[in-house]
Amino acid sequence: MEILNGRGTESPHEYFRRLGWPGIMKSEREGKWNISEIKKILANRLYVGEWERTVGGEKVIVPCPPIIDREVFQIVDAKRAKDRRFEKNQYGSQTIFTKKIFDQGTGIPLCLHTHNQLQVKIYRMTYPKPSEVSYEKSWILFSEVEEQVVSQLMAELKKAAKAVKMISSDMGMAVKEQRIRNIREEAQNVFEKMLLLEEQGRVAGKSISSGETAADIVSAASESPDNIDNDFWMLDQKLKAAEEQIAGIEKTFSRENPWIKIFSDIDLSGGLTRKIVNKAIERIECVRFEFVEVRFCEQKWFRKLPGEWF
Repeated sequence: MEILNGRGTESPHEYFRRLGWPGIMKSEREGKWNISEIKKILANRLYVGEWERTVGGEKVIVPCPPIIDREVFQIVDAKRAKDRRFEKNQYGSQTIFTKKIFDQGTGIPLCLHTHNQLQVKIYRMTYPKPSEVSYEKSWILFSEVEEQVVSQLMAELKKAAKAVKMISSDMGMAVKEQRIRNIREEAQNVFEKMLLLEEQGRVAGKSISSGETAADIVSAASESPDNIDNDFWMLDQKLKAAEEQIAGIEKTFSRENPWIKIFSDIDLSGGLTRKIVNKAIERIECVRFEFVEVRFCEQKWFRKLPGEWF
């Protein structure tokens, strides 16, 4: 496309306009070629003598004199197919960030467009943009967004790889055991208080059955039966919470940690895809169309790991 425009080669649109075809208006792009025109030409089998027409609602091939060798067309077609596969694997669709990218200042979703003059993919706000937005830039290149997202994602993958090594190391095991030990000590104190309350409950029950007055019971047990039940329930809840904390620590320092599970399983060798974006990225925030900041998924579980590891 750049070569054709650089040579000043007349585009199909301008050619037909010059011939005076009806409905062909002067282009805002001043006769420059665009990628869609080139793709149509490369895919047009008319060049190998196959004029595809629709007759009676059915497609038929009308033979005509070929313009180029079929072998040349097949080579180009194979190259186009390869490029399509590469684009799909390497970059996915250029809508891989749809519903994921927003303007940080306003929270407005950004839309993918083609820049009229540059003929490149850009992210910008849908016009008309809010009056309060007065950034120096009004768009950011799709390629810049992709590059920055990949860079930040690779950094997250490195942290996940470090975490996998650390959780299985002696240091990681020691940190986990220390955290669990602290919770168990607290849980042991709670359990001992529960045993004491249970004993007080038995004293209260025995006193009632022997005919002592309520005043004697309270004096003996230092707690009324209702208060004992309430205190026992509260301690039981604390004990359950401690058990959940221990389970959470075990999960944090394992491959079942949701953050580790996501980011230790991502392979970028085939490029960034929509599937990876959905799996790993919660939100992409564009700052004044100058750069982007990525919010990754499961950061709560990442923050449970020791910060000094990273």
